[in-house]
Amino acid sequence: MVNRAIKYQRIPFVVTVAGETVPSGAVTVDINYKTVSGILALSKDAARTAMDGLTFEKFEINNQEIYPEGFDVEILGFGRDTNVNERFEKDVNEPGQNSSVDIKVKDGSIVGQVYPYTVFVVLKLSNPVQ
Repeated sequence: MVNRAIKYQRIPFVVTVAGETVPSGAVTVDINYKTVSGILALSKDAARTAMDGLTFEKFEINNQEIYPEGFDVEILGFGRDTNVNERFEKDVNEPGQNSSVDIKVKDGSIVGQVYPYTVFVVLKLSNPVQ
């Protein structure tokens, strides 16, 4: 079986109460892909407020910091009118192939937020073009 050149790996975070910190748990990059080449964040909450005030307490790939503590998750979100391949942060070039991913998100306790809600961090995985 030949793998596609690109794969999207979703990591869900379910926030159940205000101010909660949610860890990713044990996540590894798909072993069949050499590189993490993009990152985005999205939520499907109807009010579109899920990422307001949401920050990363930690975002590491293989113990290498990708985003610092306090980085606004909202920055990695894009409008629905944006082409899917334009939504990903492109300044990412991290090792894939079973790399460990360690992420913690912290809810910003925004007034009016409805709980629970789910935010996804999506890793764009790629293989070099042959």
